[in-house]
Amino acid sequence: LVHNLAIDLVDLDRGPVGREISEIIMAMPQSLASPTWRLRADIRDIDQARRYARDDAWGVLVINSGLSGRLASALTLGTDYDASLALTMLKQGAYHPMAQPLYIQSTIAATASLVSAQVTARQLAEFKATANATARASANPHALLHPISMATENLGPYDFELGTLIPPLTFLLMTLCLLVPLMMSKFGAFPLYKRAKHLQIYAALVLVITGLCAVFALFGSLVFLAFKGPYYNTQRLGLPITGGRFFQLWSTYLLTLLPTMFWLKSLSLVVPTSYAAVPSIMTVIPNMCSAIVVLELCPPFFRWFQAMPFFQGGMLTRYVISGAHARLGENLGVLFGELGFSLALLFACTRVHQHNVVAGNVDIMGNYTVSWSDIIPRLRAQSAAVPTERVLEQDEQPQRPLVLPDLIPITDEFSTHQNSMRNETVAI
Repeated sequence: LVHNLAIDLVDLDRGPVGREISEIIMAMPQSLASPTWRLRADIRDIDQARRYARDDAWGVLVINSGLSGRLASALTLGTDYDASLALTMLKQGAYHPMAQPLYIQSTIAATASLVSAQVTARQLAEFKATANATARASANPHALLHPISMATENLGPYDFELGTLIPPLTFLLMTLCLLVPLMMSKFGAFPLYKRAKHLQIYAALVLVITGLCAVFALFGSLVFLAFKGPYYNTQRLGLPITGGRFFQLWSTYLLTLLPTMFWLKSLSLVVPTSYAAVPSIMTVIPNMCSAIVVLELCPPFFRWFQAMPFFQGGMLTRYVISGAHARLGENLGVLFGELGFSLALLFACTRVHQHNVVAGNVDIMGNYTVSWSDIIPRLRAQSAAVPTERVLEQDEQPQRPLVLPDLIPITDEFSTHQNSMRNETVAI
């Protein structure tokens, strides 16, 4: 599926040498195991090519303007000639730091060598057949034997060795560190579900999780700053880290962590503790895969990886570090949408968990005391039951005035005396 990756060829020379190079490249056999070449005729200057390569392209090979004139002048008049001005590879590693050096840049370099060999062979054959003694003496031998070479221009400094792994590993470590307090809060907050209102519990969870994510996002930003080391204000290992770029990196980490942790907290409330690892595994593994693999090299089924927070957060992180391949609308739109969905899910799950706690369906460890098949009939029975009157406490009993019988204790002797008096009255 490497053919899904495209390399753009831009001919700014528009002369005989430029047309020859374009024909050689476009005539090369295409296969599923190599990137596809595309000839772009709509790009008119090198600045436009740079903007396109920095923002949208996997890689661009430019045939520089004036190549045909410089080469002809060197062969006929013997003028100085720099072969590296013939071709320019415009690269940036922010699109995907694994696919671009592995497939794109290596293919461009191999193609440039092939073009140089074919142009040199054709040029030597023509020179031997047509040139006279004067032309042979005045020709520039360097231009004759090595007419084509390639220079490289890096438009997005993100081609260091750990570029592929830094965003996903940073997200993974922060997520694993946050899982511990999230699970402990499930056990420690159990009595709170019986005493506090639902909105109070929900607001407290949102504030606590947001605060923890902000702290760990700060730690992640400091880790990357330490990774750059003394080169933090240079182009090495990415663009210089300024105050604004550090805040962007922290915001990116925070915006990636929030929907992930709200989602995990929601699932931890409704999933029994014995199965607590299931939502973590089902969340972490797809996120890690989405941030590492090249989706263009995967079957179409895996396009849903683009909805993963780690995928969008990793792309946004690479843009912040390198300044290339900007997809702010897509990245921020997906992350904010997932944040809203995870907040709504947390609201519903806290409501369900509070009802289960009050009804006695779960214990303090989060395990269900009744089976799932018994919960719905129990809820129906509770809703259909007639509400009983509340028993009044001792302090709430209604007061009534005291009467004489309340002051006279009723004893056995008093009852016997009353009966004897009644009998005497009947006898009389």
